[in-house]
Amino acid sequence: MAEQKLRIENLLADRCQLKVHYATKNSPVYFLVVAKNGLKMQEAKGSEESKEKGVIVPARLLATTFQMELGRPVIDKTGLKGSYYVKLSWTSEDGKPRVLGAKDRKGTGAELGPSIFTAVQEQLGLKLESGTGPLNTLVIDHVEYPSPN
Repeated sequence: MAEQKLRIENLLADRCQLKVHYATKNSPVYFLVVAKNGLKMQEAKGSEESKEKGVIVPARLLATTFQMELGRPVIDKTGLKGSYYVKLSWTSEDGKPRVLGAKDRKGTGAELGPSIFTAVQEQLGLKLESGTGPLNTLVIDHVEYPSPN
């Protein structure tokens, strides 16, 4: 993967005279933390998912999952390791019921529920806190139309 990324960067630098650098700046983020009342997810000891417990999600992917739903970076501050059974239902910003952890999303019969913020806290024992945090940002310094082959 790193080799492929390097090839693409070299191609863009060669053909488009692309010059970039990375800068760290404070941006709006959510911090994923364990809620005051404690964790409600059960740690997955095996690799078998169940309808009652939910799907197995590695702790390191929870923040990424919520980031895709919220459209804002989520920084994991839980300190959790391993994998957990996750079963979560909420109502998205566009008013549609959403479910994470159901084997068959079409047959869930999901009704309108709480916001993702309330659901994460009540159903998983985690909390999404709004704040600002350091983000590594790609800055394009120079780019031109591609050179002909």
